[in-house]
Amino acid sequence: MGKEIPFPQDEYGLSKDRAADVRRAFHYQDTVGAQLLIGSLQDNSYVEIWFEHYEDIIAVKENGLIDVYQVKTKSSESKWKSNDKSVIDSINRFCDLEKKYSKSIRRYFFYSNNDVYIPQSSSNSIDDIIRSPLSIKDLIINEKVDAEIEPSLNKWIDRIQQPFAIIKAVLTKMEYIKGKSLTGFQYEVAAELSTLPKINALPQHVVKDISDSLLTIINRANSLDTSAIELYLSITTTNGLSENQNINKRITINEARKVVYKIPNKIFYKKIKSSLVAVSIIVILSFLAFYNLKPESLLERSIRILKSAKDTSIPPEFDEAVSAIRNNKFPLDNIDLSGANFQCKDLSSLTLRRGIFIGIRGTGVNFDSSNLYLAQFGRFSELNASSFKNALMDESNFENANMIGSSLNNTIARSANFKNATLNGANLSNGDFTSSDFSKVNFTQAELNSTNMRYTILTEANLQDVNVSNADLRDTIGLDQKMLDKTCFSPKNPPIVSAPLIINARSCYNNESKHKERQIMQHALKVVGMMSILNGFCDKGKVINRPPDIPSRPDLNIEIPISSNDI
Repeated sequence: MGKEIPFPQDEYGLSKDRAADVRRAFHYQDTVGAQLLIGSLQDNSYVEIWFEHYEDIIAVKENGLIDVYQVKTKSSESKWKSNDKSVIDSINRFCDLEKKYSKSIRRYFFYSNNDVYIPQSSSNSIDDIIRSPLSIKDLIINEKVDAEIEPSLNKWIDRIQQPFAIIKAVLTKMEYIKGKSLTGFQYEVAAELSTLPKINALPQHVVKDISDSLLTIINRANSLDTSAIELYLSITTTNGLSENQNINKRITINEARKVVYKIPNKIFYKKIKSSLVAVSIIVILSFLAFYNLKPESLLERSIRILKSAKDTSIPPEFDEAVSAIRNNKFPLDNIDLSGANFQCKDLSSLTLRRGIFIGIRGTGVNFDSSNLYLAQFGRFSELNASSFKNALMDESNFENANMIGSSLNNTIARSANFKNATLNGANLSNGDFTSSDFSKVNFTQAELNSTNMRYTILTEANLQDVNVSNADLRDTIGLDQKMLDKTCFSPKNPPIVSAPLIINARSCYNNESKHKERQIMQHALKVVGMMSILNGFCDKGKVINRPPDIPSRPDLNIEIPISSNDI
């Protein structure tokens, strides 16, 4: 008889069951603390770190000044806005500390896995400005507020319920930090440890043991763990804890150094002892044997794992390997990953110049901020719903690639080849595609807002309902009046074209309702692009299978948590 599931399947994922999210949030906070300790081992930025003492993390510098960290996580990809409860609560807590310890505090940090909201540079909307924590900070610090913004700003200030002078002092010191994502952050401690001297040559399992030891002392600092003698023979302080319980919240950099280098030092002294008792000839032979048989380092193993993905499915350790390569900033020039399956994977911030990715299965893959100079993605590579934001892709080749619903905003891809690619619903806004070949490309419902398309080839391209607001279309090859008339744009931001072409006003939308309809259409294209390849969708770096809806059982239907294409 097989094992039975103790609860009905239709109750999986109850919204009230948040234990896993809470545990992950505390684990993420521990990881942030570990990163601060590792960073201090490298540059002496802090001399000690306190956990759950007044705030999530308090870091003390050598001169005695303090940096205060609030660590917040979001399971969704929505950006932090100034009216979010967590932002308001954090500023309130910072204000309470500022009133008591102003002279001791150097900086306040709001640390999260998500970015803060920043309005587009072209936006003059008061609501957009007030929603941005960075805009709020700038307005209050500079005290230069337009009359039309002042009521909304005052309303936000009233929510803080603190004196204005204190709020201003806090915001002057406050910064926002975008940390690692919730996908694979648990591998980051081992990956960052591998950048330290003596650690970078250790085998992966040893580095993992060191990572676990470091996280253990952080967990102990968070949990008030102390011996009975320390607890009962220590005076009680004003916060209700014993003096030793308070002290145990602290980890000095010297304590962290002992934990991190305990194993490497043990190995080092063992080698010295062996060399002293051995004769010189044996020492030489032993050294040669050790050199030839030395364990594979974490970085070497990570590169081997990544290269093994060619023409096959990726190995289980793939995410950890990519994270280690990223943290070491190791270039992967000329790497051949043709035919690899990178569906939904995070390959952001990597150096992949002249890489070969012919025929990859890359639906939902993330190449954000990667260097893809001269990379080859041709021969019908599957890249629907992929992301190349802020990537450098000069002279790269995407001929015949499927890129429905892809994000290429802020991308630099000059003299690139997109011939015959499918870019339906894609977002190329604010990118530079000078002299690129877009002949026979399907751009239907795409966004080319403020995009540099000068000298591009648009022969036989489909520009139906493409948003070309403020786009530079001068000196393009193959763009005729009939094609241009199919595009749309904001009346306030028409595209720039060369004579004899003329601009006939055709708005992409004239009200918010029409704007949402356009976003829904682009969203639908992105979903179709994923479903047609994956029979499912991407979620936190994994492919989630989604069967067709069951009309009679709507409770079993799975929603696809995909936002609009960053418009």
